[in-house]
Amino acid sequence: EFDDLRKIIYTYVVASNIEYKKSIMDYDSYIKNKFKYLELRGFSPKISGKEIQMELDDIFVPLAINKQQKIVPNIWEDSSEETENTFKSVDILNHRALVILGDPGSGKSTLLKYFATQIVAFRNSEHFLKNIIPVFIRLADYSDFYNKHKKSIYEFIVNHFDNQYHHIYKESLEYSNMLILLDGLDEVVETPLRLKVTEQVLDLVARYPNNRYIVTSRIVGYQESKLGGAFVHYKLLPFRKEEIQLFSKQW
Repeated sequence: EFDDLRKIIYTYVVASNIEYKKSIMDYDSYIKNKFKYLELRGFSPKISGKEIQMELDDIFVPLAINKQQKIVPNIWEDSSEETENTFKSVDILNHRALVILGDPGSGKSTLLKYFATQIVAFRNSEHFLKNIIPVFIRLADYSDFYNKHKKSIYEFIVNHFDNQYHHIYKESLEYSNMLILLDGLDEVVETPLRLKVTEQVLDLVARYPNNRYIVTSRIVGYQESKLGGAFVHYKLLPFRKEEIQLFSKQW
């Protein structure tokens, strides 16, 4: 009911406010351009000696994912229950608050960037998330900000991004119209600071429960600062044979 009501109000606001509609279109273009290309670290693909860029949408393969009933101590162990509950990662966007766990290099950051571009692609469709505003945040960046200023993650989102989208972030947060993609909880190296960051995330969810939240973390070390409350936990699985074949073909 909340999502239906928001859709009606949002449609009315956009239809009656040309300036707001333009700002959303500009922001969508910003997201598309920011996450358009696959980020490759350590090597640069070349054709005839010329470096090339590959678009994320052309390469991305939906990952298999499991819902985790218990987070510790055996989250890395497969079970028949997990296998039966395996499905594609793109199907989890209906959750309001979730954690995606995975091994190093399993595709957590790339998945969040893909989600951001997918939300933008929904804009002119009838998808239930067509009105949502995605924002991608590295939690390591927020931890540096918190270390220096001791300010909330709300302040970081609304004020730290000093650009023309300031008002979009503020309005979207306060009107429960935002998908907040929080990447790399494990990258906050110091445990006490990671606990503070976790507290700030939980506080933000408590203040704005009708926004949507996705947090990523490596499996190892997550137990020290795990997110409880409304958060549902999922685990990314390694590529299976058919996914390896599809990725190889698209590459």
